[in-house]
Amino acid sequence: MSKKPILSQLLVGTALLLFAVTIVNWLFHIDLVVYFNALTVKIYQVSSTALAVAGFAVMVWRRNPRLKYTPLHWLKVAGGTWVLSLLLGVVVLSYLTYWSSTLPASYVAPYEYAASGKRSCTGATVYDQEVAKKIRVCHPGALREGGEIRVEKLSGPMGIVVQRSGPKTSLRGVSVTAHSVYWGCFAAQRGASPLATKALSAGVYGARPAPGAHHESPHAPATPPPAPRTRRQSPVT
Repeated sequence: MSKKPILSQLLVGTALLLFAVTIVNWLFHIDLVVYFNALTVKIYQVSSTALAVAGFAVMVWRRNPRLKYTPLHWLKVAGGTWVLSLLLGVVVLSYLTYWSSTLPASYVAPYEYAASGKRSCTGATVYDQEVAKKIRVCHPGALREGGEIRVEKLSGPMGIVVQRSGPKTSLRGVSVTAHSVYWGCFAAQRGASPLATKALSAGVYGARPAPGAHHESPHAPATPPPAPRTRRQSPVT
């Protein structure tokens, strides 16, 4: 038995497996985080059109002269070539954008909460100035309608890659909502009064403390006690 057919079958099987892994990785990861800029969109349109025309020309040139082809057959061939060229172009450009984006950047912008949509994920819609369009950020965390979101990304010559996102955070890296909940629960566990606990956790619901309820911020420095007064002694005559 010749080893050449076995080797060729092994190479074909490996190539098909790599192609399947590439498509799956692009569908469930790359396509969710990569966004093209205006230049890459133009490159995609031109390259996919040129690839479709070249593929259709090859099909016509290598046709069997003994067979008769109907106009419907050539229409199907043209449509299939066009779809394959679009898919191949977007996959190749997505991977090139993913690998060429290396400059870290971040920004805070208002968002619109979206339960589902184009990319089949729950997230937020944010306008990105670099790509000059609205992008979908998948699974950004505990969001509600309205507000601001912090987006961290990698920029490159072909577009951006969204790394992570979440609600707008304070200087200590903890969201304002989580910060209020934490200190409200902490105050209750330490035996604080109900009024103080309610005042600390009021930021969660956007409410204000009740009139007369006074509390200090947990990060505010303690006020030093006043210095004792000393009585001036008169000189002895």
